[in-house]
Formats: sequence, C-alpha cells, structure tokens
Amino acid sequence: MDTLVKWQDGSENIVARKELRVIGGGRIAEGRRVMMWWGPDARWWKGTAIKILTGKATTSFSSSESDDDIPLILLKENINQSINADDISLIDDVTDTSMLAEAVDVLNSSLLDKIEAQDNPEQVLTGALTKDEQLKLTQAIVNPTSESGTSSEQESEQDFLDPDYELSSDSAPEPENFVVEGETRQPLREMQVQGTGSTNKKKHASEVKKARLNGESFVSPNSGRHVDARNMLKPRCTSRLCGSRGFACELISDERRVEINKAYYSLGHLKDQRHWISRHVNSKEIRMKLESGRKSKKNDYYLPFDDNNDRVRVCRITFLNTVNVAERQVRTVLSKTDSNGVMEPERRGGRPAKSKDLDMQKQNLVITHINRFPKMESHYCRSNTNFQYLSSELGASKMYEMYSKEHPSIPVSFRYYWACLQKLKLKFSSPKKDLCGICEGYRQGTDQDKDNLLSEYENHIKEKTTVRVIKDQLKKEDNNRRLVASFDLQQVIYLPRSNRCEIFYKRRLSCYNFSVCDIKSMDANCYVWNETIAGRGSNEISSFLAAYLNSADKMGYEKASLFCDGCGGQNKNSIVGGMLLNLMQSTKCLQEVTIHYFETNHRQSEGDAVHSVIERAMRKVNEIFIPTELSLLIKMASSKPYTVIDASSKDIFDYKKYSQDIGMLRPRISLEGNAICWPNFTD
Repeated sequence: MDTLVKWQDGSENIVARKELRVIGGGRIAEGRRVMMWWGPDARWWKGTAIKILTGKATTSFSSSESDDDIPLILLKENINQSINADDISLIDDVTDTSMLAEAVDVLNSSLLDKIEAQDNPEQVLTGALTKDEQLKLTQAIVNPTSESGTSSEQESEQDFLDPDYELSSDSAPEPENFVVEGETRQPLREMQVQGTGSTNKKKHASEVKKARLNGESFVSPNSGRHVDARNMLKPRCTSRLCGSRGFACELISDERRVEINKAYYSLGHLKDQRHWISRHVNSKEIRMKLESGRKSKKNDYYLPFDDNNDRVRVCRITFLNTVNVAERQVRTVLSKTDSNGVMEPERRGGRPAKSKDLDMQKQNLVITHINRFPKMESHYCRSNTNFQYLSSELGASKMYEMYSKEHPSIPVSFRYYWACLQKLKLKFSSPKKDLCGICEGYRQGTDQDKDNLLSEYENHIKEKTTVRVIKDQLKKEDNNRRLVASFDLQQVIYLPRSNRCEIFYKRRLSCYNFSVCDIKSMDANCYVWNETIAGRGSNEISSFLAAYLNSADKMGYEKASLFCDGCGGQNKNSIVGGMLLNLMQSTKCLQEVTIHYFETNHRQSEGDAVHSVIERAMRKVNEIFIPTELSLLIKMASSKPYTVIDASSKDIFDYKKYSQDIGMLRPRISLEGNAICWPNFTD
C-alpha cells in the first residue's frame, strides 16, 4: 500500500507505507503528519499524508519530475485533479506494467480518436468513460505517437506496449530520482545479485556477510530486501532530561561519534563487535523495584570520550544511534555474557558432539581397515623415503569396495577413504628413481649453480658414456673366450598373487629373483629363492654370482666382463671383491673377471629387459600361490626359455666374513702412492 505525501517544500511523492512514521504515533491516515528517514546527511523529512492509495508499490518516485516513464504518469500535473475528483482509481485492477501495457493495447480505437480531437483531453476522463478506461486513456494521452516518424525511444516504447513483451531484470523500467528540499533521493532498491549456481550463491552470501559486519549496505540473499548502511550516524539524542539524569551526551561531539562508529565497524568480525558492546554496556540489578515493574535489571551505556579509553555515561538513544545497532543486539550480547564478563563461544556452525563421535568412529574404522593390509618397503628407495607401499595388485578403489562390504552400516565416501590413505603415507607402487640428481640439478639450476656443478657434471657424463662405450665394444667383439653379461636383482615378488579379498589382509611371502643375462646370446640364468631361505643382501648376490662364474669356467671362458648398477648394499662392496678373489684361486680356465659399474641413475642393463618380460607374464596370469608356480612362470615367460635355479640355503656362503678376514678394505694407498676411495671405483 502506498501513500501520497506532500512535503514541507511543497513537493509531492508517492512513498511506500513501510518507509513512513506517523508523528505522535498511530496509523497512517489522510491528513496525518508523517516523517521519513532519508538523505546523504541522514535526517528526517516531514510532510502530510494526502491520499492513501490501494494496490502494490514497487518503490518510491517523484511527482516533480517531468519524465514520460510509465510509473510517473500517475504523478503528472493533473494528479491532484484526478485524485480529488474521486472518479478514477489510480491503481485498481492494473497492478503492474505488463497488465497496463495490455490494457492500452486493447483500448477502443474510437475513444482514442475522440480524445485526440479534444483541445483538453483530460475532459474525456469525466465523460462517458469508466474508471478503468480513464486510467488507460490518461496513459495514451501523455505519451502520443509522433506522426513524423518513430525514433529509437518510441520504438522501445511500442515494444513495451506489446502484450507479448516480457520484462527482464535488464529491461525493467526504474523510477527516476526525485528531489526533497534540494536533496536527490536514490532508488530504494538495488538490483539483486542473480546467482547462476551454488558457487555464486555462496560467494554472494559471503559478500553480504562481509558487508553487514562492515556496516555497508547490501541486498538480502533470502528476501531480496535492501538493507541500508549502518556505518553512518543516526540523529543524536535531543532530550533535555539527559543532563539531569547524569548522562554526558553533550560531551560526545559529532566528530567523535563518527570516529566511534568507524572504529566499531572496522572490527569486521561479529565476535569482536560483541566484545566491544559488552565492554561499553553494564547491566545491574534494580534495587528498588515496583511490584508492577517487569524489568529486573537496568543497563548503563558508555562511550569512549578520548583516545585514552576514558568513558562517559550516555543515554540509550545516543549509544544506539552512534554505533547504529538495534537494542535487540545489545540484549543478545548481555544474555551471552556471564557475571564475570566472559562471553560464551559461538555455537553456530561446526559439528555437534554426537557427530564428532561418529566422525571419530569412522576414522578409526577406516584406519584399522587400512592397517590390516601388509606393508612392504620400496625396492629402490628404502633408505630415503617416509612412505610405505601396499601391493601393486591393490588400489584405492578395490580397498574402498572391500571396506564398504565389511561396514555397510557406517559408510564413508571414497574421498574420505583416500584422505586416510594419504594421511598414513601409503602408496601402491614402488617408486623408481628415473631422474639423476646431478643431471637435473645442472639443468634446472641457475647460472651460478651450473658454474659450481660444471666440473662434477662433466665427469659424471664422461663416466656414463665410458661404461656404455665399453659395453658396446665388448658386445660387438668376436671373442668366444670372453663372457659379457649383466646382472641385477628384480623387485620383490609377493606370493600368493590373487584377486581374492582374503589374501590382501594376510602377510604374504617375499620371493626374490637374481638374473644374470648373457649380453651376446641373451640367455638368462634366474636364481629364485624366498625369505625363508635367505635375505637379499651382498652374501646372496655374491654366492649366486660365484655359481654363475663357476659354470662359465666349466664352459671354457677365460675372461668375464660383468656390468651392473652401483648399489652399495648388493653389488659395489668388499664382499663381492672377496668373492672374486676366492673364486680366482679355484678356477681352471677363467683367469680374469672385471665388473663395470654403471654411473648412478644411468644404468643400461639387459637384466631389466628380462625382468620386464617376467612381470608382463605375471600380469597375464590371474593367480600364483606357491614359489614352485613362480619358478615355472619365470622359465616360460619368454619364447626362449630362461634357466631357472631354485636356490637353497646350502648355496649361500658367508663371503662377508671371508673379506673381513683377508682385509679387503685395509689398503688405503695404491701402488702409485695415491689415496684409494673405494666408492669412486667404476670397475
């Protein structure tokens, strides 16, 4: 419902009823004195209610403007005459612009001709027309169509009068600003932010929350109502009783009030603002209470007088209008503050205690389920990684499916299950160090880093190239008396291998495969054993390598050139050297054995090709349960069958003790008098 108000400066405006306050209280009626809070300087505007209008109001607009927009037609110069005549209802059944446009479009053409022939078209309104027709004709008279042609503005108006024309948020006509005592009033409502999804809605809600805490104006995301800014002052108290009641409102200047208001809203957080209110409002019991009195407490309001935190007592109106908060907000703060001045914590949001207990139960169930799977260490990075590894046959999806079947009453999301895996630092495949630290450090480093690493990098590349050139030369050499081979230890193979869920919860048997490959003929000998027989240290490697060289000696080879990586725990150590020294004392044909070590992270071993063939064959087989089946699979993995030797504990010798007894590492100076650095040896 709208009200036509005549202001003190003589202008008239139609104002929404909710924006008006009756001076002296009571209901809004014709002839009552009313006032409205408005203006950049935030003050009250006073006037008299002339007419109560029926129907809906979209917003407030001015009668002093000479604009031809459709809502303003109701406030032309003939507005008072039309209202006082009581022969026309400004807004009867036509309550929006679309209905008004439809009414104009279907207007009787004969009546329009009669109106255009009159010198004073307004006289037709009191003639043979009904009230609804008078309203429609008034619209047609004020906005006549030009005979000389149509401009772009007139074409837009004709489109608007089309009954099939639909209004959008961009095309809806907005009322113009109007002037009240020289002040320009802006439209009351701003265009609402239209969200295109949950992300936009959340973003808009966050912006609204920030604007509210900062005291800025915003549009409510729920109701679409425009909320005025609060970081501006309301009128100060003008009561003459403040001084007699002990209030020092006059000591707080307007400049100081502005500083207090800005300081309050600059906090920008609800908790801090509530603490500020609790520090400046004291609640105390009423000593002398009347029997009919409802209040048991009274509040004392204070405002900071200067920067030294000196406070002065002020009245309730001055306090509320300075901070620009509602009294209800103050009551909320006092209700949340105990007798010691401590405010209770915010209880909105978060998880209730019952839900937290359920969350902890879910987490314990998931972690317990994950820990049931046996862990294994990395084959390549055992000494410098914090991760543990699960079987490569497993996967997060398979483990989650198994959990869901076991605990259907306490479900969790896959994302939650995956987060628990990451928290426990678990992975599903053993990492391989494919990148060289020296090479990457040189390539990715700065110019200064490259200068510092240049010498080391050049030696590194030189050694890498040298050992590869030697291998290629020996491979092409036509010498039946020289054995050229490479050896390597395959990744740990865990048995049994199967897709059955029960197997993944059990501790599986670790099986090992040490392969020696003849580079010329590509014949491979595979020494297979498991953890119940021995480990995978240097004693095992030395024992199987000695067995291979003994067989080469029996075949009549006089020289042997072996290639392998520089793993210190297995290949490049004094134990292997002691084994070779012991071997040469018992061979008949074999007179020379040389081991060439590939540069770190640059190995080029044919043993890797053998292991790749074996792993590919294992993936094709669904189930492997016992080591005997593994030996058979390795033998038949290639079209050219590999030689498989099932090792036993009798085949492994303690070459470590032998190398210590003979003092393999005691020499520290070479025959040329140079210091010996055993780890730097490449052959």
